[in-house]
Amino acid sequence: MSISKQTFNILLLTGMLLNGNAWAQTREEAAYNKVADQYELYGYVPEENYAGRDEMEYTYEPLSGAGSIDMSGDGYNAYFPSSSYYELLGPMKAKNGAGHIHLTNWTTHIKLLKGQSERFFWGLDTAFRMTWVHGKGEADVDVDRLYTIWLTASGGYRLSPSSWILAGFNPQISTDFDTWCSRDIYWGGHLSYKRKVSEMLTYSLGVAFSPQLGDSPIIPFFLVDWKINPEWTLKFEGIRLSVMNKVSDRFAWGPFCSLVSGTWTVNHNRHHERFEWTSGVLGITSETKLGKWGSLLPKLAVDVGMSFYNEARFKTVNGDDDLFKKRMDPGFYIKAGLQFHY
Repeated sequence: MSISKQTFNILLLTGMLLNGNAWAQTREEAAYNKVADQYELYGYVPEENYAGRDEMEYTYEPLSGAGSIDMSGDGYNAYFPSSSYYELLGPMKAKNGAGHIHLTNWTTHIKLLKGQSERFFWGLDTAFRMTWVHGKGEADVDVDRLYTIWLTASGGYRLSPSSWILAGFNPQISTDFDTWCSRDIYWGGHLSYKRKVSEMLTYSLGVAFSPQLGDSPIIPFFLVDWKINPEWTLKFEGIRLSVMNKVSDRFAWGPFCSLVSGTWTVNHNRHHERFEWTSGVLGITSETKLGKWGSLLPKLAVDVGMSFYNEARFKTVNGDDDLFKKRMDPGFYIKAGLQFHY
């Protein structure tokens, strides 16, 4: 989904960067940080920042994973979910009308392939999201079940021990499956330069392409991960800004703001149309490491807050013209799920 071009372009100047090394290490924490070190070296962005970083359709991952061709190495397990989460938005009352609406998402990310040489590295992963839209009265948008399937192919070249060139290509199918045509496929990609300035600061500069943006499909972006001190970290992660406080080796929390959005081709009023949803979200986020289960390192991630600027919009199938749009009042928001490292 999308919002006004001016607002959306500003939001897309934020970005995703990886989690940094922890300051104090227990034996278990060291295992997490070994994984994080590999991610940081190769430009990997944690899956929790993909959709939510729902998600999201306008979050561009610099790289999908890295390591040796051996897929059983630390931080990687092919064909096993790297993250899975549930998301609820609403109920939200129709603005200036009766009725209400709520949306639920279930999203799972799976790593497929990876590889590297001395300077080159690449990865391939996929994700699936199912969306349910429940509306009544004035808030009914006549849309029910929606599906999105991503495929992300990405890679990079190491310029120096602290800088990389990263690129990616990510087609996706986004539809209600009542209709099937080439317009259901959305193409996107990115090109960026990443630099690790110090143990405290990493940033990326680049451009991203997404045809869902309509007249302005090419957007510059800036990504940053700044460790302010041993307890506090500021991150721009895609369409998400967070400030995290590390309470212990296992638990961190802090405020966040984000954008929840999606775009689908649907059969509406006997025509092929583009359905878009956009919500801003403000709240509290937390991350809890759940210990080591064999070779598995799970983490529970929870976001709780309120949504604002909730908008449903129907456009022509090419995205050029608005056909109908509806605003909703603020509503409740929660996202909870597991992230897996190996």
